[in-house]
Amino acid sequence: MTAGQPRLAQGSIATGALSAPTRHLLFSRLQASDKPSSVVRRIRAAIILGLLSDGDRLPREADLARELGVSNFCLREALRVLRDDGLIITRQGKNGGSFVRRPQEPLPLASDELVALSSVELRDLGDWRQMLTSTAAVLAAQRASQSDIEWLSSYAERVVTAGDDDHARRAYARYHVALAAAAQSARLSRAELSMHEEFDWLVGLILSDPPRRRASARALHDITAAVRDGEPHAAHAAAERHVTTVTRELARLRLELIAAQHRSADAEASEVGHQAFAAEIRHFADQIIQRLQLLAEAAAEPLGAGDGPAAIQQNVARTLFSRLDEIGPATHGLGVIAEVGVIPGHAYWLDWWVRTETRGLQPDSHHVTDPRREDFYDYESREFIAHPRKTLVPWATGPYIDYGGVDDYLVTMSVPITRQGRFLGVAAADLLVADVERVFAPWLASASGVCLLLNAEERVIVSNTVTSNVGDVARATDQLHRTELGTFGWSLATEDAP
Repeated sequence: MTAGQPRLAQGSIATGALSAPTRHLLFSRLQASDKPSSVVRRIRAAIILGLLSDGDRLPREADLARELGVSNFCLREALRVLRDDGLIITRQGKNGGSFVRRPQEPLPLASDELVALSSVELRDLGDWRQMLTSTAAVLAAQRASQSDIEWLSSYAERVVTAGDDDHARRAYARYHVALAAAAQSARLSRAELSMHEEFDWLVGLILSDPPRRRASARALHDITAAVRDGEPHAAHAAAERHVTTVTRELARLRLELIAAQHRSADAEASEVGHQAFAAEIRHFADQIIQRLQLLAEAAAEPLGAGDGPAAIQQNVARTLFSRLDEIGPATHGLGVIAEVGVIPGHAYWLDWWVRTETRGLQPDSHHVTDPRREDFYDYESREFIAHPRKTLVPWATGPYIDYGGVDDYLVTMSVPITRQGRFLGVAAADLLVADVERVFAPWLASASGVCLLLNAEERVIVSNTVTSNVGDVARATDQLHRTELGTFGWSLATEDAP
């Protein structure tokens, strides 16, 4: 047996009987800042993957909090979430404590988690999994012993011969643990547990399909063969192919799950072809532009008259709250941004509102408009105001990452505010790309092949494939057919002709 490699049987695994390396990995200190959710992911992954079995008792709260490096309050909050999800039960008394309660069917939990991810998060997880698996495969091809190879072959075979989905998921997870152990790397082994927490348990959704399970087992056997033959390059290539396939299938499944949740009568039109999808995109953009034009009209008079901020804010608020139910679900924030020098006494000025958790609006004051401050928000040359200033027509900027703001991909739509031919600023709306993707998910999931929504610079806004994700540039040589949308320079790129 390779030193430090956990040898895990398929049966019940009492916490006290866990091998020392496995227990050390399972209850090692967490590094993430969002501690309650990190605790939930760690324990949930251990339960779903079979490292903790039904009826196992977790360490005492004080001991577990200390081992994980979290506060008692944080741990209790995490345990509450796990209880609500039905993954543990807590009993009082002398023989009490928190006990594992394995779900009969964990796939709904994995489905919910997959839907909650953005396409960018899924791509990042896939990149992480690919890096980890490929590196472990290369090192294993150089360092694995015969017993390591036998364990890898055994786990790969168990994936396809497992009697149920649960055992297939466990075998798949343990293959990757064994691969990291065969690489003789303690750091890779620790990284594997983090990988299980966020990615591998989602792969159970793929393994529940018999043909995909067989394909995954064949891929694991290919990696093992390259390790056995001592071929690092072949091992790397086999690992990369497998993870790419799995990530692509998860991306497609994610869109299908979102589409099932949000499908509407209008979305059924996606079956008639790309022209219908193109029409839906135009309608989506037009609806937002119409609302922004009303906001621009409300702000034009006080801006043009040189009124102070109070008068502008009053008109903006009146317009927003009278039409709150008309603001689309993808709109994260919106408001008015004044042209530099238009408002007396305020070189830079904006009135911005953001969505609340209850889908209402609240003022957002995090933009600093004082040029003397280091964190000054210098919007004068930003595309969302510069392009409407130059053309006096609506425009869409992005996708771009709003660093220091939502720290996620945004598209900003903006409409010029004018009075008597004078440019006064813009009415604008920020759209989270993840929310835009949800709106279009039924159409993206129904596409028979690659389907990309591109901006004027050929950057991907949303897509149905992880190989061309948000922010990527679609090359002219990709042989995709373009359908010009006539809005913001956007186009729809598809594998088959419109």
